[in-house]
Amino acid sequence: MKRLIFPFSCLLLFTAACQQNAAENDSLTDKGTTPITVSDRDTENDTNSNYGYVRRQRNDGENQEQRQEGVPYLDREALADSISRMTSSLPNVADAATLVTDKEVLVSYKTSAQDRSATADSVKRTALSVVPRYYHVYVSDNEEHLDLIERLSNGNSVTASDEFRNTLNKTIEKMKTSPQGKEINNSENANGE
Repeated sequence: MKRLIFPFSCLLLFTAACQQNAAENDSLTDKGTTPITVSDRDTENDTNSNYGYVRRQRNDGENQEQRQEGVPYLDREALADSISRMTSSLPNVADAATLVTDKEVLVSYKTSAQDRSATADSVKRTALSVVPRYYHVYVSDNEEHLDLIERLSNGNSVTASDEFRNTLNKTIEKMKTSPQGKEINNSENANGE
């Protein structure tokens, strides 16, 4: 029994020492940056915990490629999905199709509302709440535009061929014939232009 105590105690000390090194490396991310977290907050009794906070510091050993790997981008498909989900949950809206390009949002929807302008304003403000402020939002309650937006979704706004851009601009002009809701502010029209 005494012969086993010494090897087990050595093994225990060795594994504990290895764990110390692993814990030190956990503070670094795979990109070489060190996230700073605030862990002294009492989150169990915090009623205002509906926010997120991250602060990052760059390590001096980090090169340009490592810094650009984590650059945020807009997932247009996810934005379109969010806008369509939120729009279809609005009162009097039964169906919604959304196309998000590099600077426009096109939303077509089916509605049973009598006040088309109020519904258009709700749909437009829903889309504006999701995308960055520089986006222009165009809405339409014309059911033909549901299929038109679906056909446009097969285009590629990144390469923005002349044909696609012309088709997109024609679609926007058609959508403007539908109610667009109230003006956003004194210096912009209802579409944010």
